[in-house]
Amino acid sequence: CFQQGQEIDTIAKARDLTESTVQNHLVRCWNEGHGVDWDRLIPSQYEGMIVEVIKQAETSSLREIKEALPETITYAAIKAVLCKHFKKEETPAGH
Repeated sequence: CFQQGQEIDTIAKARDLTESTVQNHLVRCWNEGHGVDWDRLIPSQYEGMIVEVIKQAETSSLREIKEALPETITYAAIKAVLCKHFKKEETPAGH
């Protein structure tokens, strides 16, 4: 559904899931080798900032990474940047 252009909130409502669950399904699909258009989830004006915060993070905690970023940046955007810019073995533990 996401690959056909549906938004995460629409998919979540249609399948009676949380948006976080749908996001996690996208990450799992990517980990299994399926293509995912991460750019749809990453605000272009923040992409570089998110990459830098992740690189400089002394933690693997998504919460702590999010706290170092502007409030408007979502967990979905952070997860998308992790998938787009970092290989699985390079991402912080647990992601």
